[in-house]
Amino acid sequence: MAADTAQLHDRIATLEKEKIECLELIKTLHRKIHALEEENDLLAVENERLRAQEPLSVVDGQSNVAPETGIGIFDLPINTTYLEECDGAKYITQELAEVEGVGGGLNPLCVRICTFPSLPASAAPFIPDTVLVAVGGVDKFLTLYRVETNGSPSEKVLVLSGFGGPLLSLDFFAAGEEEGRLLVTCMDGSHSVVHFNKHRPVDACVVHARKDHEKHAVIGRWSRCGRLYATGGHDKAVHLYDSNGGGALKSFYFLGNVEALAFVDRPASGCGKVLKPLETGEAQTRGEGGLIACSRPFLIVASRNVAHLTYIDCDSFEKHTVSLNNALWDTHVSFSVLSLAVSPCQEFLLAATDKSRVILYRIGHNEQLRSLYGHRADEYSNPRVAWDRNGNYVYCSSQEGNELVGWSLASERVVVKLKGHRALVRDMTFDPASCLLASIAYDKTLRLWSS
Repeated sequence: MAADTAQLHDRIATLEKEKIECLELIKTLHRKIHALEEENDLLAVENERLRAQEPLSVVDGQSNVAPETGIGIFDLPINTTYLEECDGAKYITQELAEVEGVGGGLNPLCVRICTFPSLPASAAPFIPDTVLVAVGGVDKFLTLYRVETNGSPSEKVLVLSGFGGPLLSLDFFAAGEEEGRLLVTCMDGSHSVVHFNKHRPVDACVVHARKDHEKHAVIGRWSRCGRLYATGGHDKAVHLYDSNGGGALKSFYFLGNVEALAFVDRPASGCGKVLKPLETGEAQTRGEGGLIACSRPFLIVASRNVAHLTYIDCDSFEKHTVSLNNALWDTHVSFSVLSLAVSPCQEFLLAATDKSRVILYRIGHNEQLRSLYGHRADEYSNPRVAWDRNGNYVYCSSQEGNELVGWSLASERVVVKLKGHRALVRDMTFDPASCLLASIAYDKTLRLWSS
């Protein structure tokens, strides 16, 4: 009997091993299938160009399909307000508060700040209520702070553990007046969605958790209506999810490591599937009878070593590549985009590069409207960009000086350098409702900045 049991255990162990090998083989085949699909798409485009007798651009002896200069759906009159001087516009100038010892003695890696209004977003006046700051890092803990009315963070209101690796990115979604969700991505390739109540954040819990990336999941972002979110990783993959849970709606694969993601609303003239948002908010529009709806947005993807951004239509899953260079014929990769931020009006895109340069684009187009210099960022850095509330000023972390740099878009000049951190700034974020800028650094401090 004992011998039979031992043989049975051995057989089970063998089957388990074979199962794991089969799963790995399936993953490998999926990657090969996606790679072949990408190659097939490129060949189809080149075939069309050959039929039209258009010349192909050649880089290093290999044919290369030039990306688009723009996406037709975004061909709308440009709003020049952000590019002009604005009297009375304020920008961040001073440190408001400092919290030491964040990250449990280890390096913090990501920070996010969000305001939960005491009144619905459609009500007037708009009165901020609870401001929460989330911090994650090497210690694998998610820590929430509540910001008091004087700007000083109170004691920790939540420390949540159980994540599979160091936390690499965070993103808030205010699902209502009281409910919130936080998207967490980790170094082990996993991501989690944390649900919490602003009055009882200590009761926060993980409602979704998946591990779909084979390497670091470096970035995760919510759509503005909150029905979709996406994650990107150094396995060169992006996964798009429905916030209700389950597997990825669609997976996309790229030639280089994915570094940045950003959702942008579909223009009002565009058509697409309509989603019911979780709650009222800026991304929502009211139709007949006061019904709330929002269209599926576009997802913008930046990956290393390519000369374009990829715009993914979250309705049809169609991909558009828009050149990063002013000239369409220029397919040279002179820089990589490491951070993206969409303007409050959803018409402009900030791109922080690894060449000490921040570029302002019109959404869906390749024209470089502004080039901002005055900070330091190379290929090993993690620059982060953010807009101010009105869109007249923008901010980026610098690799040197342990500082944050702010520019006026109208003049392209540096207007402020925020100093206070004693080590490299790892992440920063701006909250338009409270007008607070939050940053974390390797000096293990969280700092809040205000105008």
